[in-house]
Amino acid sequence: MQFNPIMVEKGGKMKAVKILAGLVLSLLIASPAMATLKISDNFSVSGYLRTQFIDQTIKDKSVNPADETLIDQRFRLKSTYTLSENLTMVYYAEVDTVWGEKSKGGIGGGGKTGTDGINVESKNIYADLKVPDSNARLRVGLQGIADEFFEGLVNDEDMAGVHFTTDISGLKLILDYAKLSEGDDRKQWDDTDYYGVMLQKKLNDTVSLGLGAYHLDINDPGDEMSFTWYGVRSDVMLGKVGLEGMLIVQDGELETAGEDTSAWMASIKGKFAPAENLKATLRLTYFSPDDDANDDGAWYGGHDDLGLGGSELNKEGLMIMLKDYWICNAGTTAYAMADGARDGYGLIALTSTAKFSELPYGLYVNLAAGYFMAADDTKNDDPATKRQGSNIGYEVAAGVGKEIVQNYDLSLRGAYAGFGDFYDGTVTGNNGSPADPDNVYKITMMLHVKF
Repeated sequence: MQFNPIMVEKGGKMKAVKILAGLVLSLLIASPAMATLKISDNFSVSGYLRTQFIDQTIKDKSVNPADETLIDQRFRLKSTYTLSENLTMVYYAEVDTVWGEKSKGGIGGGGKTGTDGINVESKNIYADLKVPDSNARLRVGLQGIADEFFEGLVNDEDMAGVHFTTDISGLKLILDYAKLSEGDDRKQWDDTDYYGVMLQKKLNDTVSLGLGAYHLDINDPGDEMSFTWYGVRSDVMLGKVGLEGMLIVQDGELETAGEDTSAWMASIKGKFAPAENLKATLRLTYFSPDDDANDDGAWYGGHDDLGLGGSELNKEGLMIMLKDYWICNAGTTAYAMADGARDGYGLIALTSTAKFSELPYGLYVNLAAGYFMAADDTKNDDPATKRQGSNIGYEVAAGVGKEIVQNYDLSLRGAYAGFGDFYDGTVTGNNGSPADPDNVYKITMMLHVKF
């Protein structure tokens, strides 16, 4: 398939041209950079405004991918009030706006004419206590709670909970608890609760080690289940060369379905800095397949449907096969994770990145590529699930950007993904018979203002 980001297919592509033209116009009237705002010695605000002009095609049920264009905007404002040297209060607000669409609350214009909308979301509200005469901290309230060392492969989400950290002779201890759901009745044990225990130790200037155990307990009478993940991670840094390795084991029980669940994943990543302005990575990742008809071997860590909101593998520089790091309201496809690891076929992923900084004219360039295979072309030991092959596909991505003025960054990113024989015959052709999906692309121009 010949790829041309502007002259592709019929109808609607002029819309993409108009969006890009709108971006050019916005640059002509670009505002000065925003700076960190310190209102007083005790009160400050920070955050960002991110506007993305997106043109993308999405794999559909038919051979022709769905074409989508939108202008997506997110504003986040973090207000920090320091009551004393030991106590800080934080409120973190978010306003999401898709230009031309109503606000999330459906009240007022939002991104439509008139703009007024009920659209302020409270992401975080918490008290951060530094325990007197110790190095312990306790954070209570609505906050971001993550698996810390495992890149969202277990959990990375905003939750109502408690986050405790302390350091014991160089051993960092982290304890998390969150209430994901109270259920339908406060008097009944139908809650969903999350627990996390993490340890991190820097063994020397070269090696650090992290351990984690996480438990999710879902007591929904109609869909009761529980999961436990155990993880170990090691980081080794020798000058400009680094190595990261991790292993996570999943164990659990789907009580309502009458099945056990077990799976594991492993990853090894090399990091290199061959030049002062170049950082590169190469990573191999594996998720086990579901090869047993008597249990469920799909990967459940970081699953949005469980309330864990994973950001898994979103720092690999890709936009289509894996999660796009910069995504806001446009949704994410992440075909390799969704159709491979999460659907029981497992996943083998080879990804690489290269980031160039301090280029002429103040530019930076980011490059990324990935190749993906299912660990097995059949899941659950069921011949009916057999695919035509195990090749999920590939993705190449590139981006170029520049900080126009301090804190005001403009970038252009693009990605192109091709589907392999894993998807052969999975969509409907123009003649109504099974067919192979066309390749897809995504192009984003982004204005990012941080303060």
